[in-house]
Amino acid sequence: MMGEREKDCKSVSWSPLVNGEVSQDCLDLLAEWKDSRKVLVCADCDLFQADVPDEHIDRVFDAMWECARHDFWVETQNVDRLVEYVRGQRRAFGWTDLGRGPMGPGDCSHLDTVYYRNECGYRYDGRDDQGERLDWACEHPDNEDRLEECSCSGCTCPIADRADTRQQLKDIGVIDDYSEFFRDKEGTVVGADDDPRPDDYVEDTDWMYLCSRPKDAMCANVWLGFSASDQQSFEKKARIFRVLRDNPHQKLFCRIGESINMNIPYHGDGESDDSLWSPCDQRSFSHGGEKVLRPYMDRIIVIKDGGGQ
Repeated sequence: MMGEREKDCKSVSWSPLVNGEVSQDCLDLLAEWKDSRKVLVCADCDLFQADVPDEHIDRVFDAMWECARHDFWVETQNVDRLVEYVRGQRRAFGWTDLGRGPMGPGDCSHLDTVYYRNECGYRYDGRDDQGERLDWACEHPDNEDRLEECSCSGCTCPIADRADTRQQLKDIGVIDDYSEFFRDKEGTVVGADDDPRPDDYVEDTDWMYLCSRPKDAMCANVWLGFSASDQQSFEKKARIFRVLRDNPHQKLFCRIGESINMNIPYHGDGESDDSLWSPCDQRSFSHGGEKVLRPYMDRIIVIKDGGGQ
């Protein structure tokens, strides 16, 4: 079912590649669109075609991450490269359970959660010259003390700002935990809802707002998909593409011809006992002791023989 945001979104084409290079003007254009839009990325070419360097794709994905109000649809014929990009070293940092979704600009999290779950992707998992583990060390290149013990801190975090004002903590929903820090002019403790002064702040808080993209993180507002016009192409691409459902948060789609049969052999290697599989099938994930189902494809767009969909 189409969400309210998608129904209200204006659909536009956006081609950040100009003459084989990334156009900064095109990247900046996203920020100028104040209303939410459904953005068709590189509709006149293919972002994952062989001659587009990974560095160009990085810049496009970084720009999409910065503009969380838009939904970006990336469709490719080169499924192998898209899957390698998402699951390889470029965007490998992801989540395999429903309780840990991708973080976007302005999202809040607690320092303990960022560290233990490595939500930022910069936690140093190594040891010093004496073999001692560098607990809480940060690998971010902008952190001057990045390989010093306890360098992971809400005060020094290079990709997040501390949430320490009364209003920020109230917005997060944790104001009651810090109410003892708020006092009136006479020094009396002021409750969470008493005489609110939004600019009052707490010195000892490890809640943070994300202000820069986590390392190698995927964008929560990007749809990834492929198209296929014939049965053979569909079966090959679908078998490669379905591995992306290892991430329950990734939004996936495919655009296929009306005559294509979506029930295909799972392995497709010619074995007689090969069970049938369909992109409509559900993938099971565990969350909070319960099983949660997600379809392999969130959206299947069928192109009619006459050209409609």
